Amino acid sequence: MSRSSILFTVIISLFSCSQGVAPLSSADELGKEVAPSYDQNLQTESDDNSQKDSEEILNSAEQIDPDALSSLISRINSQSETSAQSDENIQIENRIDDNKTYPTAIELWNLTNAECGKLLKDNNIKTKKPDIETPFIKMPLLLTSPVNGVEFRAKWPNKVNSIMDCRLIAALIPVADYVSTKDVEKVEFYSTWRPIAVPPENCKKNNPPKRCISILKAYENALNGKFSSQHQIGLAMDIRYFTKKDQTVTDVLEDYEKNFHNPPCEDNPQTEKGIFLKEFACHLNKNKLFNVVLTPNANEPHKNHFHIDITPKATWYIIR
Repeated sequence: MSRSSILFTVIISLFSCSQGVAPLSSADELGKEVAPSYDQNLQTESDDNSQKDSEEILNSAEQIDPDALSSLISRINSQSETSAQSDENIQIENRIDDNKTYPTAIELWNLTNAECGKLLKDNNIKTKKPDIETPFIKMPLLLTSPVNGVEFRAKWPNKVNSIMDCRLIAALIPVADYVSTKDVEKVEFYSTWRPIAVPPENCKKNNPPKRCISILKAYENALNGKFSSQHQIGLAMDIRYFTKKDQTVTDVLEDYEKNFHNPPCEDNPQTEKGIFLKEFACHLNKNKLFNVVLTPNANEPHKNHFHIDITPKATWYIIR
C-alpha cells in the first residue's frame, strides 16, 4: 500500500469517528462499507435496477397517507419559515474560479428561498414547482431549462426522481460552466430525490411485521431532522452519462479508470475519457462545489456513477 493511500485511509477514519461512525480499520474495508453520514442506502444501480427503483419510488410517493402528509408538510413549512428568518442576512463569500464567482456548498446550504431563487433567475434558469407533495425538501423545484447551455436530465424521468432542492440546482451552475468547456451539452443522472415513505397502517399496530422496523425508524429519524442520505431531501445527484456536442458519450461505468480505495485525485488515467472523469470529480472537490463527491474508487456500489451532494450543516469537503 502506498504512503498516500495509508494517509487517505487514516484521514477517512478520523473523519468517520468525528461523525459518530465506526472507523474503517483498513483500506480494504473501504470497498465494503459506506459511512452513514454520506449515504446509508447506497446500492449498485444497474440500468435495469435503477428504472425499477424509480418506479417503486413513484408508487410509494403516490400512496402516502394524506393526514400524515398534511401534518408533515405543515411542520416542514414551519421549519422552513423559521430557517428563512434566521438566514435573511447570509452573505455569500465571493470565490473566484475561472474568472467567475460561485458559492461553496456550505454557502449554498445557508441560502434562503429568496436568495436561491434570485441566483437561478440571474442565470436565466427556468423551474417549476412539482405537482406532488414533497415532504422534507425545503425548496422543491423541477428544472425545466438548460443550465448555462447544458441539459441535466434523469435517465428515466418521472415526477419523482428529477425533483431537486433549489440549492442543488444552484450548485449545477458551476458544474455546467465546467463541462461546457469540455464540449459537454448533456448530463444524465439516475435520481435526485428519493422520498421517505410514510409508514402504512399495518406498521403502526402492535407487533408490526419485521419489514416495518426500518420504515418506522427512517420516518422517525426524518421527523427529527436526521437523514441517512441527502437524496431524501433533494440535495444529492447520481451522475452516469456525459454527452458531447458531437454526440460522443462518456459513461462513468465504462470509462472511469477505477483504482479502488485510492484517493481519486492521485490517480493517473490513461484515456481521454478517463482523464475527463477524474478531472471533473477533482474539480468539484477542489472548488468546494459539493460537500461529498463519491467516485467509482469509493466502493462497488459506486462503480457506475458519481454521487454528489450538499450536506446540511457540514463544515468539510470530501472526495473518495
